[in-house]
Amino acid sequence: MHQSFTPMATILIVDDDPQVLGTVRRILSRESHSVIAFSSGPLALNHAIKNPPDLIILDIIMPDIDGLALCKTLRAAQPTARVPILFLTVRSSAQELAEALDCGGDDCLRKPFASSELAARVRALLRRAVRARRAHHADPNWPEVAPAAALPAYTPPRAAFRLIPERREAQVDGRSVTLTPDRNAPAQVSRAVSRHPDTG
Repeated sequence: MHQSFTPMATILIVDDDPQVLGTVRRILSRESHSVIAFSSGPLALNHAIKNPPDLIILDIIMPDIDGLALCKTLRAAQPTARVPILFLTVRSSAQELAEALDCGGDDCLRKPFASSELAARVRALLRRAVRARRAHHADPNWPEVAPAAALPAYTPPRAAFRLIPERREAQVDGRSVTLTPDRNAPAQVSRAVSRHPDTG
């Protein structure tokens, strides 16, 4: 057992397989973590937003909502925007694993997994979260496992927007969009510019 985190973390796991839920609960309980298990993605989402955990473990393939979609929803919600997410998956291709990371996951662990590897990956993610929280608060005494809700929501970078009137074209993040004649065009352009005050 590792005593690196005091108090120990609250970890939420979502998997439609009762055997996996039981296995993960036993492994992490031995590490003195508090484990909350759900077999339903929507129920887990509701709980996580109301009671943000310190770490979330998601199965990718589930019947009601797949883990990738659930991850994106968690990342879009202010209370869970910065909570570390570990995926459990039976998938093995590099592309599928990349999709899990690209949608907002922090790490992936393939099933079946060794208990020691799961415990180690959880410790690593919690350590990373601790460093991020301490850096944000600039306080070396910040508790090792702080409530996830104490962190501000992730704010996506503003898209780069540019109008090129002589070419009837707009560029959003370098991608060109042709502006077709429309009597409502001036109003549409005005609204677009108001959303992007750095136009130029």
